[in-house]
Amino acid sequence: MLAFPKSGSGFKVSKSNPKNVPNREIRQPNPYLAVVMVLAAFQRINWKRTEWVLVALLLGLALWPVWANAFFLTNDGPCHLYNARILRDMLLGNDSAFYAEWFTLNPNIEPNWLNHFLLTVFQLVFPPVFSEKLFLTLYILGFVFAFRYLARSIYPANGAFLLVAMPFLFHKVFLMGFFNYSASVILFFVLVGFWLRNFEKEGWRWRMVLGTLMLVLGLSHPVSYAMAMGTIFFHWVGQFLAGVMRADRGVKLKALALLALKTILAALPSLMLLGSFILRKGTDSIASQAKPQTIFEDFVQLRALILFHPGETTWPIVLSILIAVMLMVGLFSLSRQSKGHTGILLMLGTTLVVYFFQPAVVAGVGIMPERLQIYPYLIAIIWLACRPWPTWMLRSAALIGFLVAGILFSIRLPNYANTSLAVEEFVSVQPHMRPHSTVLMLDYAPEGRYPNEGPLLSDEAYIFMHIAEYLGALQPHIILNNYEANTHWFPLRWNPDKDPYVHLGEGPGFEGWLPTVNFEKFRMETGKDVDYVITWCLNNELRQYEGVKLMQDRLKQDYTEVLVTEGGRVRLWERKRP
Repeated sequence: MLAFPKSGSGFKVSKSNPKNVPNREIRQPNPYLAVVMVLAAFQRINWKRTEWVLVALLLGLALWPVWANAFFLTNDGPCHLYNARILRDMLLGNDSAFYAEWFTLNPNIEPNWLNHFLLTVFQLVFPPVFSEKLFLTLYILGFVFAFRYLARSIYPANGAFLLVAMPFLFHKVFLMGFFNYSASVILFFVLVGFWLRNFEKEGWRWRMVLGTLMLVLGLSHPVSYAMAMGTIFFHWVGQFLAGVMRADRGVKLKALALLALKTILAALPSLMLLGSFILRKGTDSIASQAKPQTIFEDFVQLRALILFHPGETTWPIVLSILIAVMLMVGLFSLSRQSKGHTGILLMLGTTLVVYFFQPAVVAGVGIMPERLQIYPYLIAIIWLACRPWPTWMLRSAALIGFLVAGILFSIRLPNYANTSLAVEEFVSVQPHMRPHSTVLMLDYAPEGRYPNEGPLLSDEAYIFMHIAEYLGALQPHIILNNYEANTHWFPLRWNPDKDPYVHLGEGPGFEGWLPTVNFEKFRMETGKDVDYVITWCLNNELRQYEGVKLMQDRLKQDYTEVLVTEGGRVRLWERKRP
């Protein structure tokens, strides 16, 4: 409770004034009075209503670029949408022979398919771009409600930590279009929250739900699956250590041993899926070449939250400091109520070790720092939500989180609008193309450019790397830039005799800087031609390079330039016909 000064303590009363009427001479104000009054007013606020208003404001800022713009561009997002469109068409028997000549289905179930499944189902009902918007909306809403569900698992008032977690809604891995990973973070929240709420319950129903959640998360992404299973394991360890100190330790430890056995049984389907993946891919790893100082600085600065430009730099640092301060306060004031959840601190330490000593590649999967950078922060917030907090401190942290998220979401709005306009300019070539064609993009600025050779649109990510796949999502085409079919992580694969990554690329290939391809080689080895070539952001500065001159000569020899967009960023070339 707040302690207020006694009535009249701010006045100097004269002995000759029996009625205690205040004199004009005022005593120096109590230095704590203003602070006490502010805190008292702070506590009288209807916080539950205020919290939802703040969350609603952030949701509006998050959803605005999705629905206010024609496109919400991410690096791999168009590729996911395109492959989901092919899966839909093959499922419905539309253009099956056309696609079957180029693609085959992956016979293995990979832990990376969730977004393809959802986008395919959505496209059974909705147009492709609307389906992508629907997926993005579900991601945003899912993040909010899943984290709130987790944060309220122990102390309902700690749902306010959602505002501290909101800045993590949009991170660099999400901007890169890694939708499976991004969706798996939501499932991580749901699984850990479900565990915290139910791990002491008896009965088989909750264990069936637990096993199902584990399996769905396993189908989404192995990194988040590992993080969730590690959090559950270390939380169990924390419960075990707390049980050792109890008077009825024998009964408690026996119950925990039984819980461990039942949890392992529930996890068996997902563990078998992961085991199958490891057997196919192996466990070979490649050491990271990143400097420890760089990894540390990126972590402290929370660079995973910087999406477009350096103007975002300050606010992730504020968030990093906030979480660090609350973590230290929580550690120094560790209460009996939160000691049963100290295992989550062990998981926090484990994720920090994994982050700082991460390999570059494991089992053929690139473990980029941005994938692992946000998890120590998220796990720290989870532990903070598992302990009681003074009301003023909880609300202060929530308001700072709201401020950081609101500023980040707001300053990115022009970037989303500009990238959407660039996509509109790109897809404007579609009416000039015949359906069922082969299409190749030569990308000279994967960061994107403003119109008419303007500056780069993005300083932080190659979000225009796979913009051509929007054309394939909107109209039946074979987009030769479809990198997903050149991997083993997604539902579709290139047929070996048509794989453009084998038969078309030359030198740096069509995904390298100053892309180079050999049309004649492709024709000789596959019996197919590239019907359309699109050059993206080829400016005068780049035309001096020999590789660019070579490609321009090849284009002029075999193709006719049929369109240059008004912004000058897109040029459409059509193959000359005999």
